[in-house]
Amino acid sequence: MPKYSYEIGTVAAGVAGMTNVESLTAACTCVPPRGKAVERFSVYRTAADGTVYGDGYPRTEWTFDVIEQAQLDELLTFLGTAQSARVLIRTTDDDGKYAPYEAVMHRPTPRDTMQARFNGRWGPVTIRFTMLEEQEEPVEE
Repeated sequence: MPKYSYEIGTVAAGVAGMTNVESLTAACTCVPPRGKAVERFSVYRTAADGTVYGDGYPRTEWTFDVIEQAQLDELLTFLGTAQSARVLIRTTDDDGKYAPYEAVMHRPTPRDTMQARFNGRWGPVTIRFTMLEEQEEPVEE
């Protein structure tokens, strides 16, 4: 039974077709990420009058302190062979509530986010999501 509500899925399957990241595979004991609240803007700029304003699309990231190879492999299937791809995720918003988003998922790079591999596990691994667009929750019937 998953402890958290972080989910991922394909755009084609829709919000109702997402899977909890803790339930991606039975081949391991899957763990949830430490999700960062959605940042409403990708950059912040200072105007000439000294005020700060946000610019760009919302973004977030999931950091797994330790992730088993089987769970990482399942997450990376959403990318295929690409470096990034559009997916659906459920992650925490800036109010701490879980909400669905369409986003661009970026492949983690060993140099930047996959620090060490030991006994079939990686840690830590950070997966970035950019260009977030909030989605409607499916209507329950």
